[in-house]
Amino acid sequence: MTTPKVAKTKSRFSRHLITRLILIAFGLGLALALGWQIQAEQPPTDPALAVSANQATRLNLLAQVETLTTSTDTLTGHISSGDMTTLKADLSQIRNTVYNHQFDVAQLMLADFVTSRAHIKHIAILMPPPPPPPTIVIPTAQAVTTLGPGQIPILIYHKPPADLEAQLQVLKAKGYTTVRMAQVAAHLRNGGIDAGWPAKPVAITFDDGFSQQMSAFALLQKYHMSATFYLIVGHPTPGFCLGLSQDKTAPCADSYLTWDQAKTLVDSGLIEIGDHTMDHLDLSKQTADIQSYQILEAKGELESRLGVTITSFAYPYGSYNATTISILAANGFTNAVTTNQTMSQSLEGIFTLGRVRNTYLLP
Repeated sequence: MTTPKVAKTKSRFSRHLITRLILIAFGLGLALALGWQIQAEQPPTDPALAVSANQATRLNLLAQVETLTTSTDTLTGHISSGDMTTLKADLSQIRNTVYNHQFDVAQLMLADFVTSRAHIKHIAILMPPPPPPPTIVIPTAQAVTTLGPGQIPILIYHKPPADLEAQLQVLKAKGYTTVRMAQVAAHLRNGGIDAGWPAKPVAITFDDGFSQQMSAFALLQKYHMSATFYLIVGHPTPGFCLGLSQDKTAPCADSYLTWDQAKTLVDSGLIEIGDHTMDHLDLSKQTADIQSYQILEAKGELESRLGVTITSFAYPYGSYNATTISILAANGFTNAVTTNQTMSQSLEGIFTLGRVRNTYLLP
């Protein structure tokens, strides 16, 4: 039997329940109405804005990858060659993912890059804070800007990126004229006074002499743009996997240009050949005798087999010391490039010229 007290409690509970249900229903209705109004008041998406947003995301991701690539280069000598190969392969995969416009996947891969390689010594330096999104400037004839005093951008490539043709088109649209490294050296040695020096010069350089660089050469021919190719010579011994003398029958990880292909580059009139040593060693860790052999033997081989005069040099891994520079200066070289990120070049630094990696960020 229900007592008056229990009945009164149930009645109060029922009233509270009904009140709460009414408030919930009212809140849902209000939320739906506001949501409908907000949705109705949103302006239609501008496709041009969407393209700019995608381009900003793409450039931001590529800038992070290139910063990581530069930091990775500083680990040379601190980690094993196997770990270095793994890092470079990971970064290449992330870069290709960005090129394929899989931005969300690339973000995840970047976040996972350090944590998945935490066992590698000094890996913590590889994760700098992300750079701010770059300003998007659509290159047109009206948008062409000038370079600052002493600025000569020297672009560095290894295996040609998937969007190399787009990068060359950007250079053309921004008013750049390509120059070879021998021309850069002559310009600096002449005190920057050259009657025929372009208003906006850019030097395109390719390191190592991978066979894939022939596709880059085809694009350079298409747009009539010059470049400098720094070639590893190697040794004509069975099983040798590096450089122009690579044993093509050996199971090598990478494929390199042949001597015949190098001669095709020379004969085009567009390509300067530069010295990148015999064996791609870190010269800063070698004796003076080994450095001399690596530099001068390669110079002699390139000159005799290709019929050219070699005056430009690229340091393997960007590493060198005072001995390296002395050998170059005393043996007919006029310039050398590093992997230091800068566009500012000078006669004082003619054997330590800097290079940049991101074409899209050039002025």
